[in-house]
Amino acid sequence: MKATKGKRIVVFLDYDGTLSPIVDNPDLAVMSKEVKEFVKLSNVYYAGSHGMDIMAPPRPVKSSDGKHHNIALDKKGSEVRFQPAKKFMPAIQEIFTKLEEKTKKIQGARVEDNRFCISVHFRQVREEDYDMLEKKVKSVVENYPEFHLTEGKMVGG
Repeated sequence: MKATKGKRIVVFLDYDGTLSPIVDNPDLAVMSKEVKEFVKLSNVYYAGSHGMDIMAPPRPVKSSDGKHHNIALDKKGSEVRFQPAKKFMPAIQEIFTKLEEKTKKIQGARVEDNRFCISVHFRQVREEDYDMLEKKVKSVVENYPEFHLTEGKMVGG
């Protein structure tokens, strides 16, 4: 602990693909100038959605509607968000709508809008319907080459 006295300790987990673009060799991952400028903010607490939504610590602010809101502000009082995936929001919403439509007749399937990604939950889907659900999801995603399908625990998205 002596080595940290008077120093600011910062830990970034999952750097490759979160704070930098994904590269074949994670040792070659480099942050963009924009991200470097952003992380100079004091006390950045949140980097979620696989780095697609990074926000400085929120502070209560009284807005013009008279209500208090929590937003992240820089030293000049401007709202601060780094959302490199924001440009994909229209396509994500389109995919979400198509997935909901394609999967609505599969009992137990649930499509979740996670803002910067979509999850298709199938924990409650009958095992005999797994293949049909997978085909329907792939039939939607294959029309969007800039997106790819990954899998989690009983989740595809």
